[in-house]
Amino acid sequence: MNPFIKLAASTAAIIGVFTSSALANYSVGTATGSNVNLRSGAGTDQPIVATVPLNTQITVMGNNSANGDGTWLQAQYDGQVVWVSGMYVSLSPEKATLTGLVTGSSVNVRSGAGTDQAILGQQTRGDNVAIHGQFGPWYQITYRDGIGYIHSDYVSLSYNGLPSRGNTGALIGFAERFLGTPYIYGGTTPRGFDCSGYTQYVFRQMGYELNRTAAAQSTQGTPVAYGEWQPGDLLFFRYYGGPGINHVGIYVGNGVFIHSSSSSGVRYNNVLSDNYYINNYVTARRYF
Repeated sequence: MNPFIKLAASTAAIIGVFTSSALANYSVGTATGSNVNLRSGAGTDQPIVATVPLNTQITVMGNNSANGDGTWLQAQYDGQVVWVSGMYVSLSPEKATLTGLVTGSSVNVRSGAGTDQAILGQQTRGDNVAIHGQFGPWYQITYRDGIGYIHSDYVSLSYNGLPSRGNTGALIGFAERFLGTPYIYGGTTPRGFDCSGYTQYVFRQMGYELNRTAAAQSTQGTPVAYGEWQPGDLLFFRYYGGPGINHVGIYVGNGVFIHSSSSSGVRYNNVLSDNYYINNYVTARRYF
């Protein structure tokens, strides 16, 4: 859970402390420098947490701080709360839209913010929910054309559909729901996927729109060096040494990726030990 959303235990019981009006203050920011430092505090004397390239999008929160270094903005990046100099961020007039991806297998939605409240129904892993506010450790969400409450422990957040690396566990968990789904050429739904239809479907649930074909998906995101893969990266392959890119899968970790294989449907393979994938690997891309 992102620390700037999670309330401390001492305040968690105070209903309405953190409401939808606070959530509405988040904006979309774009880095305007070639290498913009994100720091742990508001000032150049604070440790650098990360450095992002030009045009990187971050979620800028409502808080700011002015000191001898100028104005600093509190932001969310890569699942962390950071500070960035206002000199190097362009703010969009568009407000960030807060959505959540359910990470639990069967999560109760209740009529109020508490386990003593009536259960309205359940959300399952991979469901997207619109979040309107937070009441202690509970999110207020849209549910069945009305309002419901779901515990924050079982929801991974994203803003304006821009996933963070803190959401990769939810992405992998969602991808694994379709293990055993049959391969269908041109398939883009859980009835059957081809390789790129599968990756497109999974990433769409995280709010990231991929191109339709494996070759086209390989032009998005940023390149990743061989062996430097992280969970959530896409790995691309050729077909038996032929030209171009013909196949794609989602890296899970430890050499393993999950993909829709033309022979077996959605399954795991190992890019480091399976000779076919060793010999036909082309490239990898990172999207968030």
